[in-house]
Amino acid sequence: MKLEMGESLCASYLKHVKKCWLVQTNWKPSGALDKYLSDAELEERFAYMQHRFDEDGRVFKKNLSAKQLLKQGEVDVIGVDQQQDVYALEVAFHEGGLLYTGGTEERVLKKMLRTFLLLSCYHRPETKLHIYFASPKVNPRVQRLLEEKFNALQREWSNVEWKLITNEEFTSEILNNTLEKTGSVSDTSELFIRAEKLWRLAGGQKQSGRIGSSRDLKMPAGSGGDFQNIIKDLMTTLLEEHGNLLNDSDIHNFLNPEYCKNELNLKIDNLPLFRGEKDGRNKRYWKHLYAGKFYVCSQWWKKWHVHNAASLLELTRMLAQRNPHHPGVPALKGHEEAFERYAKQ
Repeated sequence: MKLEMGESLCASYLKHVKKCWLVQTNWKPSGALDKYLSDAELEERFAYMQHRFDEDGRVFKKNLSAKQLLKQGEVDVIGVDQQQDVYALEVAFHEGGLLYTGGTEERVLKKMLRTFLLLSCYHRPETKLHIYFASPKVNPRVQRLLEEKFNALQREWSNVEWKLITNEEFTSEILNNTLEKTGSVSDTSELFIRAEKLWRLAGGQKQSGRIGSSRDLKMPAGSGGDFQNIIKDLMTTLLEEHGNLLNDSDIHNFLNPEYCKNELNLKIDNLPLFRGEKDGRNKRYWKHLYAGKFYVCSQWWKKWHVHNAASLLELTRMLAQRNPHHPGVPALKGHEEAFERYAKQ
């Protein structure tokens, strides 16, 4: 049976974080199972889903009946916890960012509705259902569309927990929480746990069970996927590890979109690099509140990586030259090297 690493990670997440006593990957219902919905009730519910979520036919496409839809039914990871709640988790790992042909948000919505129909068919009506979709990399436009779909699902069926776990939340909720819980797990039949132990045996470092930056993962500086992590590393240095590298004037300037555009020469959608805690976070800034004071812009588009790397290279050099004896200068030199590799691409 084919088992993806993403599915293995999510299986370990359900087992050790959500405390499911029973977990299975690639679950398909047996034809011998009794149904809690009659065929007529299933078709009625499917017709309602079509009316409510698929008026233009882009979601279900050639699926014209509940019976036809359920034949395709498979859940990536399913679990049952000690309260008999049922968790169904679909996971997608696309290195270039979540992308399905034929419409990403429509494909995800179809998966969620099909999973809901499956679980409703084979579980008692009083069973608490948790239906999740997880992906480590989703671009902002798709993220907004998916959030709209999940909000609509939650409004429609409020007794179900519909949860979208993507980007930073994927790292914090699924990856980091699973690593924290599995540090002492000796059952290496779980593929993800075996891979994590092998990584550590081969020289990887685990810092308090958490992964939060490219330094934790020992990723090669300048590799295509870690540009945002390099920026996060720089922000950690400037705002948390060596906060006095920046003066009040720097902070004031980094809160100013015109300065960031014209003086720092950053292409981040004409936004300020920093956003103060008192102003609140919006979706164009990372969730982490650096030093308890600032949110950092997350709009680092791939097409501007080389340009922004050159701009941040100049900034780190300026800060190092301005404070040559500061204890944070070695860290700045490391950031310089990473940005320089990108700038030369």
